[in-house]
Amino acid sequence: MISILDEIGYNIVPVKVLKSINYKVPQKRERLILVGVRKDITIRYEYPTPYNTIYNLSDALKKGELYNSDVPKSEGSKYPEHKKQILDLVPPKGY
Repeated sequence: MISILDEIGYNIVPVKVLKSINYKVPQKRERLILVGVRKDITIRYEYPTPYNTIYNLSDALKKGELYNSDVPKSEGSKYPEHKKQILDLVPPKGY
């Protein structure tokens, strides 16, 4: 992929794997980031600096540094009656 981007006129910034948890996102996902800059543009790309604070799910659900309001409580979705009848057949801790 990098050689193709080079052929079509892009300089590739060194590829990095970034963890979303280090960028104010309450997830532990990693993402491969590939940045290409057209060769006719002189710009130096720098990856964002990681935050010092790590957020978790409870931070995402309540009012605080990430959001200015709590997530409203939800009753959840209702199963259709035919699905509920099947699920009722499953014993506790069973499958």
